Amino acid sequence: MRDDLNRAAKAAELLAEPLLVEALDAIETEITTKWKSNANPDARESLWNLMQAQRLFKTALQKHITTGKLVSLTPKPSLPQRLGGAISSLGSRN
Repeated sequence: MRDDLNRAAKAAELLAEPLLVEALDAIETEITTKWKSNANPDARESLWNLMQAQRLFKTALQKHITTGKLVSLTPKPSLPQRLGGAISSLGSRN
């Protein structure tokens, strides 16, 4: 749970990093420009695949952020619930 929250925070930091945002935008612009100006179907397919890889990178980071949000919204068991489970497991040992 804590790991998910840490990953979410790091992913959010990365997606907010101006240099990374600028680099990803430049890559997308360059790929799009080349794709539009290229008539070769094989070259266009390669460019399309590059664009998809770039989007998958962003999506992977966004998934960590979403997971972190969901984890933070998940109700945590109360102390009596946690203790009740611990006490139950001790009682079943006999």
